[in-house]
Amino acid sequence: MAGKKENRPDPGFERLKADIKAGVPAKAYILAGQETYLKDHYLGRLRSLILDGPMEDFNCKYIDGSDFDLNGFADAIDTPPSFAERTFVEVRDYQIFDIDKDDTEEFISIISDLPEWVCLVFVYDAIEYRRDGRRTGLAKAVKDNIVTVTIDEQERSDLIRWITSHFRAHGKNISRGDCDYLLFICGSLMSGLNSEIEKIASWCSGDTVTRADIDAVAIPVLEAAVFDLTDALCERRVAKAADVLSDLITMQNEPLPILGAIGTNFRRMFAVNVLDRNGAGMEELMSAVKTTSEYYARKLLEFSNRFGIRRLAKGIELCAQADLDLKGYSSSDPDRLSDLLVGLAGLS
Repeated sequence: MAGKKENRPDPGFERLKADIKAGVPAKAYILAGQETYLKDHYLGRLRSLILDGPMEDFNCKYIDGSDFDLNGFADAIDTPPSFAERTFVEVRDYQIFDIDKDDTEEFISIISDLPEWVCLVFVYDAIEYRRDGRRTGLAKAVKDNIVTVTIDEQERSDLIRWITSHFRAHGKNISRGDCDYLLFICGSLMSGLNSEIEKIASWCSGDTVTRADIDAVAIPVLEAAVFDLTDALCERRVAKAADVLSDLITMQNEPLPILGAIGTNFRRMFAVNVLDRNGAGMEELMSAVKTTSEYYARKLLEFSNRFGIRRLAKGIELCAQADLDLKGYSSSDPDRLSDLLVGLAGLS
């Protein structure tokens, strides 16, 4: 997403990459975070590293979190590998810190004394990994015995290199500026970008991908679509704004997240307008809205100047009232958003 700041490298992620490179995986990992593409990639590399013999199916144990049973878990851990050095035990979407208190001591005992032949991976995909520090004994055992890997959105510079290399694999070039634009339109998660790159590369008839190619086939993330809506509101084109809103609802975006994105836009436009009036440079504007994308910051500044500080202040009030109305009555009612668009377009 355009407004996210760059992330610091996760120590667990760096450890995982180093372990794989050295060919010496740890006994246990927690694999969590938003970046599904990279989680799947490194999970696959771990599997390949461990399951390299003829008994791959026998030496790979899979446990679904919804069916988690402590006895079955213990059996999977204790079963030695067949004609291989290690077994691979994957537990998917099991909330460790929700384990029954009666089973906690046994679970701690298991993870604290893992056999040398095991590589145990807790993968979080459909649910978010939550650590509960109140369960001190369990938290300490997890910290001491399992490498926690959190893979979220990657740094923009890394993403731009990744996008460039993926387009190059399709025989296409793309400029750094258009990479930045693609990140604005499609968000910063590789899992989403990968499919969009495939579509854009297939659509593009020339050697170089342009913004027109991106606009032709890419599906905008919520924040980017709301910018189109904001553009229409700047020019008081209620019908155009309503069309964008209708598309967002059709794509099964809920009213509250849409309203949240609209409200965030107005607050950020107000902030950059005030900073710009006081002589702030582009780097300061980017820092204020927590983004590394100059394209995003310039669009905010452009829209803020077109609205003007008075309309923006009133717009923030209207968004706040709409938020109260939605939460107080029906958070799934899109009519309140339609009323909000009329109000925002009519600001003077």
